[in-house]
Amino acid sequence: MIVRNWMRKPISIAHDATLLEAAKRMKVNGSNWLPVVNGHNLVGTISVNDLKQAIVSEAPSLKIHDMLSVIPEIKVSARMDHNPEKVLEDRTIEEAADILLDKAIGGVSVVDGEGRLKGIIERQDILRVLISLSGLREKGLQVALKLVNRPGSVAEVEEIVRGYGCRILGMMSTFKEVERFRHVYLRLCKCDRTKLSEMTKDLQKLGKLLYVADLGENKTDFYGEYEPPMTERHIG
Repeated sequence: MIVRNWMRKPISIAHDATLLEAAKRMKVNGSNWLPVVNGHNLVGTISVNDLKQAIVSEAPSLKIHDMLSVIPEIKVSARMDHNPEKVLEDRTIEEAADILLDKAIGGVSVVDGEGRLKGIIERQDILRVLISLSGLREKGLQVALKLVNRPGSVAEVEEIVRGYGCRILGMMSTFKEVERFRHVYLRLCKCDRTKLSEMTKDLQKLGKLLYVADLGENKTDFYGEYEPPMTERHIG
């Protein structure tokens, strides 16, 4: 999934605007940060914390509700982060999510190959992607299995679920060549729930069935103790 398909229109601020203008724009848009532009090019970011630090450094003895009045002439460029985190619009959502997690930030600017601001990706956008991938809105099933890591094991699972009329919305799998087992997560819809018990029995013949989450019935059936994958495993 590509960033440009999930990014939102950016609410930015010019580099020569004042901190007071930036604060007002953040308040109106309910944002904690803004991309800073010079023309169309991304040149920095300014956050609520940057504003607070500027206010305190300029007027440390004032109360918080009086502080903004003493800094109307300070420019955004004087207090912005000049090396903002960014992601190219043609990169994947996973890469954007990795930046947010690694840098412990709430959002990242999206740029094109020329450095022009094209959009923003925030944590709520990552959640939209997760919901889309999960099939939650389809009220289907999520099935998790632990399979022997061998060629064809996932195809066998797909054959079984399709045999019960299920449509496969998507699949994620942990994988490392050196490991004996892999976790597989299937998102299904259009399944005949009257045959769900039969389907689970057939799936158990292929590997360890971990759980079946019925998103339509809001319930999850666990098959023994659930063993989550190790954190260092890769999602493929």
